[in-house]
Amino acid sequence: GKAPRRRRRNAISLQAARLAFENVLRRGFNHLTSRQSALLADAAFSRNGVVPGISEAWLTEGSLHEYEGSHDLTVEQLRTENRRRGRKMLDITRQIVCELERQSCTGSAAGGMCLILYEKTLKELRIRDPFLGLRKLLAISFLQSGSGERCNAVIQFDEVGKVNSPFQRTLIEFDPNATRSSLGAASRL
Repeated sequence: GKAPRRRRRNAISLQAARLAFENVLRRGFNHLTSRQSALLADAAFSRNGVVPGISEAWLTEGSLHEYEGSHDLTVEQLRTENRRRGRKMLDITRQIVCELERQSCTGSAAGGMCLILYEKTLKELRIRDPFLGLRKLLAISFLQSGSGERCNAVIQFDEVGKVNSPFQRTLIEFDPNATRSSLGAASRL
């Protein structure tokens, strides 16, 4: 008999939609950063209309070892625990969003789809250290593109305000699929 026909996928990936959207914008002389055009494309073409981004970011004194289950620590759990302990938390959402935009514009953030905090200091992030001489935690709550999954990252800073360990998660991925392919292509250059 007849061999079954292969069905073509009648879908376009979100990464391809971003690229097409960015090219259409540029041809119309609408000059936006890659991140801005990707966010517009996500809003227009994502099944859920989800746009990746940072929901909130907080800085507090302390160490990851003080918290039970610290590898799964959420911003809400950290906030609740600090309230119970009487510790202050500083809202640094604006500074972290500005750092994401800086990295996006310089091309170091895989098209604005990740935030790289490896070997960063609070001074480089333009955050005045309110907890001088103490260890600090940076807690970030963010949304991933496509699925809209709400994620958390908690990063340890040392007493002088530098990311404490090279082994902790310092790459925050807003679109894991796009980030891996972009970073992989950059490492092959």
